Amino acid sequence: MDGFHHELSEDDMILSQVLETLEDEMELRNVNIEDFFGEFPSNVLDENASGDLINTSAVSFDLGLDLDLWLQVPSENGKIQNVKDEKPKDQEQGVKPRFAEMTDNEIDTLIEDAENKNTKKTTKWAVNVYEDWKNSKIGSGLIIPNLKDLSVQDINSILGKFVVEVRKKNGEKYPAKKLYLLVTGLLRGMRSQGVSNLNFLNESDDRFLRFRQILDAQMKN
Repeated sequence: MDGFHHELSEDDMILSQVLETLEDEMELRNVNIEDFFGEFPSNVLDENASGDLINTSAVSFDLGLDLDLWLQVPSENGKIQNVKDEKPKDQEQGVKPRFAEMTDNEIDTLIEDAENKNTKKTTKWAVNVYEDWKNSKIGSGLIIPNLKDLSVQDINSILGKFVVEVRKKNGEKYPAKKLYLLVTGLLRGMRSQGVSNLNFLNESDDRFLRFRQILDAQMKN
């Protein structure tokens, strides 16, 4: 027996841990561990006691165990619970999932909202630029009407003058595309203020031909 107390090999330790686990489970289910291993080859324990490795050719590890049975563990209240059925901790604790689920309609709404925000931002910018230009004319003798008070004649003359005089804050001219965005922003600004019958960008409306000529020339300049 003195030889049994020598330092355990890695295989000895693994077998010991397996046996301890099985014994605990058998006690939980009122199963006799000796009955369970009644037909287990005796030479396994003898060989292991002498420090030799288990003879795998003489031992079958197909114990006929039910995998679902071994996945069952006792819960805190003593009831048997299947490990497979356990919910992730984030679900138990009410933590939001990492990834959201979006429908096509929600994605379309997201795009529309983003476009609306950009449109409103551009409209506000255009109206503010017009107001700054209007204020710069105070004391010059030129009366600049508010956007909502522009007439057809004012659009061809006053708004046409604005198009050729407007500049960035650093004094540079606006690029053609930016100038057109500025003008479309003014049109939306007028509509938001209740003016809906003065679409000066409508090419079929000859009342604003003069204004469109000025805008076209400035964009090409």
